[in-house]
Amino acid sequence: GLTPRAVAALASMGVDLDDPGFARVNGLRTYGPGVTLELPWPELRSFPDFGLVRTRHDFDDLLLRHAQKAGANVWERAEAVAPLQDRGWVVGAGVRRLPAGGSGNGNGGEVEEVRARFVLAADGASSRFAGLAGVRRDRARPLGIAARRYVRTDRPLQPWFEAWLDVWDGDVLLPGYGW
Repeated sequence: GLTPRAVAALASMGVDLDDPGFARVNGLRTYGPGVTLELPWPELRSFPDFGLVRTRHDFDDLLLRHAQKAGANVWERAEAVAPLQDRGWVVGAGVRRLPAGGSGNGNGGEVEEVRARFVLAADGASSRFAGLAGVRRDRARPLGIAARRYVRTDRPLQPWFEAWLDVWDGDVLLPGYGW
């Protein structure tokens, strides 16, 4: 689910917001104990008044292909195994290309040094790469974990992000939320 702020970022990158893989949403519909609220996205000059929804798999592929068209070198079947550092700054990564059918468990060819002006570690909240770069979690702050599941439904597509702030399993209130 992409908020209007995220939609504005996509538009600035030149992503086609009318791509048929996107579904538009008008705002947030939230369910709580005995109440339902519909909160339309505000009309602001700096952001569109709609959000978008797309499956994570399709969205990731769209961003990858968009970056590739803009000149990014894409290495599929490659694993960043360690950050390259220079005077405390991450300036690249040691990268191992994986053989067809191989996995990211250390098997594969030699590690190549790849230098970059910007390095993004997009491997999750418990990033192994960031840990190797010296990033440590602040244990005084809570840690959230998300799980995603796609479910087929006969219910028609709604033009709202829907969030359940009280999720029950029988008589037990579960920690977290669902949308």
